[in-house]
Amino acid sequence: MGSRGAYATLGGAGDDDAELVQMVAQEESCTGRARAWCGLSGSQLDVESQRRRRWLMITTALFFLAAVLVLIGFVLVVWQYDGESPPEGLKTTVLLISIDGFRNEYLSRSDVEMPHIRSLIQQGVVLSNGLIASFPSKTVVTGLYPESHGIVSNTMYDPVFNATFSIRDSKQVTDGRWWGGEPLWVTAEKQGQRAGTYFWPGSEAKIKGYRPSYYVPYNGATPYESRVNQVLEWLDYGVDERPTFLTLYFEGVDTQGHYYGPNSAIEAADAALGKLISGLKERDMFDAIDIILVSDHGMTALSPERVIRLQDYINPATVRVINDGPVLMIIPNNLGDEQQLVNTLQNAHPNMSAYLKQDLPARFHYNDNRRITPIVGVMDLGWVALNSNAAPIKGDHGYDPESGVKIEKSFQNIEIYGLMARILGLTPAANNGTLAHVEAVLKQ
Repeated sequence: MGSRGAYATLGGAGDDDAELVQMVAQEESCTGRARAWCGLSGSQLDVESQRRRRWLMITTALFFLAAVLVLIGFVLVVWQYDGESPPEGLKTTVLLISIDGFRNEYLSRSDVEMPHIRSLIQQGVVLSNGLIASFPSKTVVTGLYPESHGIVSNTMYDPVFNATFSIRDSKQVTDGRWWGGEPLWVTAEKQGQRAGTYFWPGSEAKIKGYRPSYYVPYNGATPYESRVNQVLEWLDYGVDERPTFLTLYFEGVDTQGHYYGPNSAIEAADAALGKLISGLKERDMFDAIDIILVSDHGMTALSPERVIRLQDYINPATVRVINDGPVLMIIPNNLGDEQQLVNTLQNAHPNMSAYLKQDLPARFHYNDNRRITPIVGVMDLGWVALNSNAAPIKGDHGYDPESGVKIEKSFQNIEIYGLMARILGLTPAANNGTLAHVEAVLKQ
């Protein structure tokens, strides 16, 4: 059983896409993350299924801080219960599942066994062409842009705290002062519902005085089967103890995509999803709860030929580099040197754009937070800036959301919080989403 408390957490192919697909086919070197909402169309279901359930799917294009997004991503599946009698005492329930690093291109691969994922996708129709992530993207459970919820990077420096946050530092991750906004589990707990989170950023920290009723501290070595079993166990609790909002996280596709290849990790996540579906069916819950399946970003191939070495252009002793990679975050040692450094970096390499914090494009929603450094560099798709002589990893993510393929129709990830709150009957906290978007989805 999980302990009481918490753990916090995309279109046609261009040249970069073709290169990545080739690399994956040859050596399984990269993987991607993505998001989508898809759903069953009534014409594809038998009459009984039409009465029992409805699927919504929205295909997503998504970009995340530490990585490059290139291809259309996976699917966010919203399965809405339509009112038939649920198991006795079962309240409206939302299960949010993340398969980290999964992108849409994987669905067309014939060399990967994923029957459970494909069985869902094959029954769906695309209702929207893309879900746009916030730059850099930590937004699904709060509905806020990063400048508002404060998690502006996996690694960030806070000048007021005079401290550095790292997503790998358990002490920082469990410190509620870093986490702004109101995650959905807090919204649920505040309004008398229970939440159970199995690995989601922020859920180990006390935020606004609340933690989920049930949570499991992050441990990447935990087998997927154990994770699924715990979520099913939470659903076995009595009516007053059973959580109405649950999260489940599978990180292997992303982890292996950075260094090796995604095939075995995709199959493992699919098997875990199959076990979950079987468990829900055994409990007569599969037709009675809302399942949202997401993948939070895509990925592109990296190579030693597309590396910008910072030491070739600036003196490392004159700056503090908080982040390197697709997004560069720099603090100059001497106040007043910002503009000179930006000018130097802007003219340093054709595949790097450098900005003063206040001059970042407004569409990023990424300048109104003290944790965003005075100087920010954004690399072109497939390029990284490194503050060392190390070779780049095989794949990465976290570029300008408008890089790569343009999405004609889109749904922003800031809307997911409001959608989940609406399904659960919760009054949402202040957020950057719009009720109009949520209502439009629910009417599909």
